[in-house]
Amino acid sequence: FKFFGFSLKAITLTARLIKVLLSFCFCLIVTEWGDDVRPISEEEAMVIVNHQSTGDVCTLMMCLQDKGTVVRKMMWLMDHVFKYTNFGLVSLIHGDFFIRQGKAHRDKQLVYLKEHLDKYYHSRDRKWIVLFPEGGFLRKRRETSQLFAKKHSLPHLTHVTLPRLGASHVILKTLSAQQENGSVGGETANKRKGLQWVIDVTIAYPKARPMDIQTWIFGYRPPTVTHVHYSKYSDTLVQYGWHYGSIMENLCFCSFETKL
Repeated sequence: FKFFGFSLKAITLTARLIKVLLSFCFCLIVTEWGDDVRPISEEEAMVIVNHQSTGDVCTLMMCLQDKGTVVRKMMWLMDHVFKYTNFGLVSLIHGDFFIRQGKAHRDKQLVYLKEHLDKYYHSRDRKWIVLFPEGGFLRKRRETSQLFAKKHSLPHLTHVTLPRLGASHVILKTLSAQQENGSVGGETANKRKGLQWVIDVTIAYPKARPMDIQTWIFGYRPPTVTHVHYSKYSDTLVQYGWHYGSIMENLCFCSFETKL
């Protein structure tokens, strides 16, 4: 595989060099802990991440550089406004999905998401699919989420918001391996195994001050350590979670409740 004459190995080494330079020049240090996700880097997984700022994507990309071929074989779900940014064209070529927020677009967007997955996920040999189930930045959604939680007797969350489950259900139902009778099955001669894991990623910034993309570029904040925690959930949960919606719902709510 070559891109503009550069081999995949050269591109990977360059990316890792940039990672090291950022860490030393701008003191952008990331500490990873929790479950080791490297052994499942070649298996299919849905990755759910809490969302605080534009820097979350940079942080996650930095962490995943040494996780096998994950970066090359992953698909992102992001807000449609990013389509018009400097990396929007790259994401379009890469096959990422841009989703519109709001009640007026919700049902249609889920249909578009399924069509996108059917068209691009397997044809481009994607392994991990990354989404931010909160549906927006923390600072923009926190108040609305807390009011909703109070009305429905749900946990009062401060550092995250209640996750939205529509896209998660579509992904699980579309990408989990199924047999002809509709039940969940394993790998066959003509089919991949489908999603095997759900990976819950928590990004935590010191004093709850998110690091935006401008800080990544210019390094104008004092030295700091960002923490990234991984929790992985097995294939049994994935295979049946989409069919019994309450299982996935309980997982998402309990997972985000622990972040408080």
